Amino acid sequence: MLKKNIFLDQVYNIKLYNWSDTRLFAQIISSFLKEGDVVTLRGNIGAGKTTLARHLIRAIDEDDELEVSSPTYAIMHSYNTSRFEICHYDFYRLTSTNELYELNFLDNLENVVSIIEWPEIASEI
Repeated sequence: MLKKNIFLDQVYNIKLYNWSDTRLFAQIISSFLKEGDVVTLRGNIGAGKTTLARHLIRAIDEDDELEVSSPTYAIMHSYNTSRFEICHYDFYRLTSTNELYELNFLDNLENVVSIIEWPEIASEI
């Protein structure tokens, strides 16, 4: 079982009202991220979690055309950037912690930037 507090270092609730705000916010926070950081994204279906993740990954890689798709079915997509590796997770379909072990989730935490959609699912299984 995963520790419940693994995702609770600093919590910010931010409302972004449009695509431009989302892109700008992603560009700002991308400059602060480093290996070992975990960004969790919460919200209802359609709230924009994947859109924010897409803008964040593109900002880190400095490539506005980078193909960033939702990892809902694969659970994880990884991106090698010039700064560090990014693992983009979507826990929505996660059914057991074994799936996280198969993806080397815990081993990767220290070496990559992890962006996690639906992090609350991990504490429920």
